Amino acid sequence: MLAMANKRKSLEERKKQALEAAVGLFARRGFHRVRTRDVAVAAGIKEPIVFRAFGTKNGLIRESLRESSRRIIVAVQETIRANSVADMVRDYARIYRKTAEEHHLLFHALAEEHSPPMRAFLRNILREYTEKI
Repeated sequence: MLAMANKRKSLEERKKQALEAAVGLFARRGFHRVRTRDVAVAAGIKEPIVFRAFGTKNGLIRESLRESSRRIIVAVQETIRANSVADMVRDYARIYRKTAEEHHLLFHALAEEHSPPMRAFLRNILREYTEKI
């Protein structure tokens, strides 16, 4: 029994798996075409873990957006060292390739989401994004 308990992943590890799967699924299919069950299957976890980790699908969407924005900001901070416009364009292309899934996720969010609370949340994410870049 102890060996089995040691192999079990923590909620934090399973949350990371779900978040990674959600970012990819949301980026490829959009929020409204992805079910929490899809995220669970892609992450290799059970659906109740998704709800335990994020509360609701909206909680999962919000955390996916935060994570995507964070990844883009980190990529920009690690990559940008432009001395010229040509360097800046080359660096941005490198960042976009590195974070294409995250960019797609943010674009889906802007295109699909119509609820006022989520739109306000998105505005905050994008404001943070632009301030840090």
